[in-house]
Amino acid sequence: MLNNKITRITGIIEETLGLSLKEKKFEEYSKNLREAAITLGFEDIESFSEKVSASGNKLSSEEKRVLAAYLTVSETYFFREKPAMSMFISTILPQLIKNKREDKIRIWSAGCSSGEEPYTIAIIINEHFPQLRKNDFEIIATDINPNVITKARNGLYTPWSFREIPDLYTKKYFTKEGENFRISDKIKECVKFDILNLVSDMYPGESDGYQNLDIIFCRNVLMYLNHNHIKNISKRFHKILKDDGWFISSQVELNDELFAQFSKVYSDDGIFYRKGELIKKNQNERISKRIQESVSNKIPLDKNKKRQLRDVKEELTYSRPVSHELELLFNESKYIECIKIALTEIDKGNDDLTILNILAKSYANSGQYKLATDVLDKIISQNPASDDTYYLYGTILAENNEINKAKTMFKKGLYINPDNLLSHFMLGNILKDEGNTKAAMIHYRNAMDITGRIKEEEVERLFHGMNIKRLREFISKFIDNSL
Repeated sequence: MLNNKITRITGIIEETLGLSLKEKKFEEYSKNLREAAITLGFEDIESFSEKVSASGNKLSSEEKRVLAAYLTVSETYFFREKPAMSMFISTILPQLIKNKREDKIRIWSAGCSSGEEPYTIAIIINEHFPQLRKNDFEIIATDINPNVITKARNGLYTPWSFREIPDLYTKKYFTKEGENFRISDKIKECVKFDILNLVSDMYPGESDGYQNLDIIFCRNVLMYLNHNHIKNISKRFHKILKDDGWFISSQVELNDELFAQFSKVYSDDGIFYRKGELIKKNQNERISKRIQESVSNKIPLDKNKKRQLRDVKEELTYSRPVSHELELLFNESKYIECIKIALTEIDKGNDDLTILNILAKSYANSGQYKLATDVLDKIISQNPASDDTYYLYGTILAENNEINKAKTMFKKGLYINPDNLLSHFMLGNILKDEGNTKAAMIHYRNAMDITGRIKEEEVERLFHGMNIKRLREFISKFIDNSL
């Protein structure tokens, strides 16, 4: 009887708060739910469930707040997922500053937990963009859990929150209090905290009916919500972002189906979503028409005619300045300039793999997928043993809906390296979408097995700060959803 009560109240909580609770361990979940019920004044889960049932399966505001406090995950830290912070510093904010007119730059940290993310954003702005005055930008930070919002407003953190922050920033923006650290008032004043349920509450500016946000950070949040709620949240994010606004998710939450209305922007370390890029792709294709007409002469794919690679040391010495320039341009989203410079270098006989990789990603980001795959063909002809190249090839093909070819590329990469965790994960997702859950399970379980052999630092590199424990929980969710 008690299990039936838990099942019923779980369904109501999932629908109201959006949390996907069925994948949680029963003992841990029932313990947290019992504690929430007691906090609300009930003897046990059964009596709480009966009260909610008698109320028409509706939760009161107080019940929502308490349940959120007990059932949501709140573990985070400063400067989490460095690729996102690097992209914010090198590309996103400089572009916003350049295009800024009268309006202030508005940033929303959705699902901010105890405040480390929005405070990190404020520190970055203060440190790297001193030309921005306080009234030039606004950082809104929200979370469903009232307890973590209270902690964020207080601004006192344990050493565990500082495992990725540079020591310089700790000394500059925090004051030690016993074993803990308190954030400076200067940074605290930059952030406005509030309680918000992404499923049912109004978003910043949504009631006004206009696009008012430049960036939405929502990382390691949506993975805990159910599929339908994620799709709806994604649509609402897209609606309130300004044209060319950015949506920054965790790298492990990337999903072409759920975030289909956004375009993807590739960087060296990650993929990020942007609104309005489809228009730019069409413009870029027109601008680069002359390049397309001559590209076949500049990138010969005939293996019999390709020249041999130089000694690695000579290649690096020869191309380092050009590679560095290309990386800077790529990080600024200047893809057409990247293409022109890369093709000029190739015409000189410089087919360094770094240049070719940036060329492939620039073509992909400007919507020229055929040319991107042509470049990848050349890379494979020079370095056929690279499973990472096959993975990149597969992701581009998958984005262009060439699913069968994408599967072939992922499989080729796995033939070279059966322990390529990302390829297993992507194949699992494709097969699951095709309804082949049995085959998908094989790849998900292979990915899970690999987490038992892979080093912690490799997981952090591939999944941008996620530890092995969290990764295993994430893969477990996909396995559970495929059963």
